[in-house]
Amino acid sequence: PSKIFVAIGYGFFLEMNFSEAIKFVDKKVKLLNETADELTNKACEIKAHIKFVLEGIKEMEDLKFNQEKERNNLFI
Repeated sequence: PSKIFVAIGYGFFLEMNFSEAIKFVDKKVKLLNETADELTNKACEIKAHIKFVLEGIKEMEDLKFNQEKERNNLFI
């Protein structure tokens, strides 16, 4: 065989010779790796925001707990 069908996305296929297919696959792999890197960075950003918010909540809980302790000590 001198040509193959390559899935280009959305259920479409193109008939290509081997050199065209290799070029297409290389470009597609590069694009997918770039997309994966962007998504990884975004996931790391979101994870950092979550940790930041959780630390803020912990601080607020600690402040609330300490204030309740101080109020209780006044009535003893």
